[in-house]
Amino acid sequence: MRMYSRFACITLSAIIVIVLCAPTKARAEDKTSPLSLKQVVLLVLKDNAQLKAAALNVQGAEALHTYSGTFKNPEMAIQLEDFLGTGPMSGFSNGQTTLSLRQTLELGGKRDARTNVAGATLSSQQAAYESRRITILAETLVRFIHVVADQHRLATATRAKELAQRGFTFASQRVRSGAASTIEQQRANIALARTKINEDHSQHDLRASKRHLSMMWGDPEAQFSDAQAELFRLVDLPPYDNLAERIENNPELIRYAKAQTSQQARLALAESRAIPDLKINIGARRFEDSGDYGMVFGLSAPLPVFDRNQGRIHSLKKKEHALIAQEGAERVRLLARLYDDMQEFSHARQKLEVLEREILPEAASVLGFISNGFKSGRFSQIELLDAQRTLVELEQERIDAAEEMWTHAIRIKSLIGVAPFIGAPDKEENTATTQHKQGEQHE
Repeated sequence: MRMYSRFACITLSAIIVIVLCAPTKARAEDKTSPLSLKQVVLLVLKDNAQLKAAALNVQGAEALHTYSGTFKNPEMAIQLEDFLGTGPMSGFSNGQTTLSLRQTLELGGKRDARTNVAGATLSSQQAAYESRRITILAETLVRFIHVVADQHRLATATRAKELAQRGFTFASQRVRSGAASTIEQQRANIALARTKINEDHSQHDLRASKRHLSMMWGDPEAQFSDAQAELFRLVDLPPYDNLAERIENNPELIRYAKAQTSQQARLALAESRAIPDLKINIGARRFEDSGDYGMVFGLSAPLPVFDRNQGRIHSLKKKEHALIAQEGAERVRLLARLYDDMQEFSHARQKLEVLEREILPEAASVLGFISNGFKSGRFSQIELLDAQRTLVELEQERIDAAEEMWTHAIRIKSLIGVAPFIGAPDKEENTATTQHKQGEQHE
């Protein structure tokens, strides 16, 4: 019952996705259309090649289960005796012709055991499909978040270039007025050139990450303009102890449970095969010398003297014990991963919160103060460039922390068998507003 509940939990998560995504178009109409998380989920569920293969495996297991309870086919035989011999048996006049039907009757519950094996195999394939689906959707969301983060990195690089451009313009004016040497202009030009390189690199990274995302649904062209999500929204997760209690919902552990059930069904089938089947033979015999007919009836069964399928039974028992041991090892590994991800998640979330609440506003204030002081000659150009570079680096750290927070949150949810896209950022607000507000002071 507990296994069924865990499987039902994952199935319910999949149903929730379909319900949430139903009103949304599955594809962006053209390359200028933005892409939402709901669209991404629909595209992956519809077109991901690995999910299609897993679904076909489930359909194949369903077909086997449907026909697993069929009876053995009857056999028809014709037998000629007492002909082409010597003496009276030299021709066909004294021969005998027998036409018979043979049917194998399976004993020991083999038919039911075979049906149970097919049902357990189907259940295992369904669990494998659910595991693959959650894994693929989690990877898709990680790539989706990476695209959103790269969009912010490009916006930050563009903003840094604009700051450098204004610095170069102001330095050029100071050189022309004789208030500064050409060294100041050269420094500003170097800073501007570096920001252009960084912007170009950010553009390349964004194009690559968009293609990596679209490949999840088999589209090598990345036919969307941008990804929409709230990257900087703080994520809240339960404590580690609460999450660890839900590790049994992990898709891989459910797969192990289904594999054990399948192994037990195979063991029952192997034990039933130790009981020999009964073969019935019934037919008619014609005697050529008199033209008379007679009935033929026979029963046969192998004697389980030497081979009682002991090797197969013993092997399956060992495999069942091996699965139990592997499940225990997998549980320990998953708990270790859960702990590591929780630590990384907590660190990234705290870092993001401190950056937004304390460090970035302070850095923006410092840059604004130094920018105004530089115009009046109170601060040097080096101090201005350093303040600009510090703010840009902090904005990049903010993006990195937000992406890391979401990435570990996604992994944590997938570890406990929760659809990682439920509750994820699915609507992009103007997340660049905060960055712009932080820089308004020194513009």
